[in-house]
Amino acid sequence: MKIIAAFVLNLAISGIALSKDSYATVGAGTVSCGEFIQHQNDKGTESIFISWLQGFLSGINISESRRTNRFLILPNAETILLYINKFCKDNPLEQPIAGAMSLYAELMERDKATRPSPGVGKH
Repeated sequence: MKIIAAFVLNLAISGIALSKDSYATVGAGTVSCGEFIQHQNDKGTESIFISWLQGFLSGINISESRRTNRFLILPNAETILLYINKFCKDNPLEQPIAGAMSLYAELMERDKATRPSPGVGKH
């Protein structure tokens, strides 16, 4: 329990991370991928990450819907966690937030591929 408390405290006081688009972000997704992987078997810490990732992806989805007039269907918690685990193992110098951005970009591409082309179905 002390390890979880120390980890949560570390997340709370971690500095603001700036993404490539200069948006300030804070929270669990801004730790290093190495730290994320180190705590992947801790269910308490996993719950913190899942909550943060779902909130972050939901926020992006709402923001993007204003521009695109579409909401993407987001994956379930287990799928998000698997994606971020793989991303962090493949990119240990990154942060989970970069994995979340990568996941969202992939979902957008899949959505575009399944969306009918303009004019299709019109007579």
